[in-house]
Amino acid sequence: MNADNHKDNRIAPELVRHASQCGKWSMEEIGKFRSELLRNCLQFDHPAMTRFVSSCFESDVTVGAYFEPMYLPVLTRDRVLTGKTIKTIPFTHAVRAAGAAKEMALISCDTEHQKRLAFLVTLLAPASLFLNVLAAHRYVAGASKPLNQHLGELRSQILLKPLQELFKWDRESAALLATLLGFTSSISVDQKLFSRMEAASCLATLSIKAIWRATDPKPISR
Repeated sequence: MNADNHKDNRIAPELVRHASQCGKWSMEEIGKFRSELLRNCLQFDHPAMTRFVSSCFESDVTVGAYFEPMYLPVLTRDRVLTGKTIKTIPFTHAVRAAGAAKEMALISCDTEHQKRLAFLVTLLAPASLFLNVLAAHRYVAGASKPLNQHLGELRSQILLKPLQELFKWDRESAALLATLLGFTSSISVDQKLFSRMEAASCLATLSIKAIWRATDPKPISR
């Protein structure tokens, strides 16, 4: 994370403190984390989109991955390691990146619905990276499959069923989300819109990818 920009006032401070202090997650704690995730997600007019968001965070493991406390290396503005670390939770980074993607000039002329989709894509895009930090899901160097394949399998584990359900009710949004999240779709999408939204999400998540892929995030023992 950038040394000069590591606070996000939109995250409930008591949850951040709690995540760094508690031991094994209880159902009540997971429930609080899930509520915080959903509270920070932008609302959609289409009920199917609301159901999609909820189903993406239906898994306790996924929710826990977003709130797994850890020490991360601090980077400069140019993403150079400083040698320092900071205690944080992945959700802080994801929700900040999602907000940045929604406000990018690249998509300023798109509809409010499309901007909210950009927010959602950016919030969900690093889910497999966060899950990969957990011991039960972590990629093992030297494994028979490459890291990208492993991350793709984790991504499918989290998002495939929710996307399949969304296709039944909102095919256009589902096709765009699926394509942006790295899945193939038989339904064509507006390529110019896709390029703008992909660029906005990729730019917003550069720091997340730099930290979670190029370095070795250290979960805090619980």
